[in-house]
Amino acid sequence: MIMNSNIDINLKSIKPFENIKDENLLKIKNESELLQFSMGTTISTKDIIPNKILLILSGQARLLHLTKSGKSARSSTVKMLKTDDFIGIASLLRGQSCEFITASNDVLALAIPDTLVLNLYQEDLSFKSWFDKKIQPAEAYQLAIHLKENTPNSRNNIKDLVNILEKETILKVIENENILKDSENLVTFVGSSNLIDKKIFDTLNPNQKILTRGKLPARLYQLDKNLYKSKLNEGTNIK
Repeated sequence: MIMNSNIDINLKSIKPFENIKDENLLKIKNESELLQFSMGTTISTKDIIPNKILLILSGQARLLHLTKSGKSARSSTVKMLKTDDFIGIASLLRGQSCEFITASNDVLALAIPDTLVLNLYQEDLSFKSWFDKKIQPAEAYQLAIHLKENTPNSRNNIKDLVNILEKETILKVIENENILKDSENLVTFVGSSNLIDKKIFDTLNPNQKILTRGKLPARLYQLDKNLYKSKLNEGTNIK
C-alpha cells in the first residue's frame, strides 16, 4: 500500500546515506515513496529484478528458502531483515533477481527508484563504497545454494551456510579490464551477471583479467581456501 508521499526521514542517520551529497538526499526524498506491507505479504520475488529498491524503516521481513517435494513446496526463513536493511539492492547490483522476501509483520519501507539507486551508486562514492564493502544477505543465500548443490558431502544446512558466508565472504568489486590480484589463497566466485563469457558462480583464476559489459563493476565473492575446504566443501579437490 502506498502511504502519503511526504517523506520526512533523517536519511543521514542511516549508514549508506550518512556522507552522501545534499543534492542526492533531496533527489531521494523527491523521487521516492513510502510503502506499507501487511504481515505475510510478498515483498520481493526471485523472478523479477525490482524497479524500486526498498529501505526498511520499521518492521521485519523474511528472506525465504523454498524446498520442493513433488508438486508441493515448503518455505523456511534463512534470514530476518530489519530496520535499515535493503530489499532489491542485491538483485540490482548483481544483474540477476535473487530475493524471495515476505513481511514478517507490518513493514514500512522507503521505495527508491532503481534508476536513482544506480545513479547514486555510479556517481556518489560514499554510497557506492557502502555496498562494495559487504555481501548482501540475498547474495550469501544464493552462494549457499550453489555450495550446497555442488558439495554433496557438506553437513551444513542452508541457514547455517548463510550465517557463515555473511561473516566470511570477502566481497571484491572490480572495474572492467582490471586484474584480479592477491587471490592465490582465496577461492573466487563470479557474483554478477555482467562478466563476459562467465556465469554467476564460475570460479576465477588468480591474476585473471576481468572483462565486463555495461556500466557496473564486477561483483566477486571470495572465500579463504582453508575455510572452503574445512567447513564449506568437505572433500574438495581445490589446491
